Amino acid sequence: MPDGRVKVPAAWLIDRCGLKGATTGGAAVWHSQPLVLVNISGDASANDVVNLEKMVCTEVNKRFGITLIPEVEHIY
Repeated sequence: MPDGRVKVPAAWLIDRCGLKGATTGGAAVWHSQPLVLVNISGDASANDVVNLEKMVCTEVNKRFGITLIPEVEHIY
């Protein structure tokens, strides 16, 4: 990037954390595309998805010191 920063794909970071297939409640990180969170059980709650999102962001931050900023807008 022009300012000297480096762009790192979020999917790569999530994969390197070993989070493909990770679950929270009924929500899961899709096994072949770590940017996709799915309702794997068929009855995941909104909280399951939000908690999984937070867990993924936390794990990436712990391992790499990088803060992921979700692009999804949550409507409650």
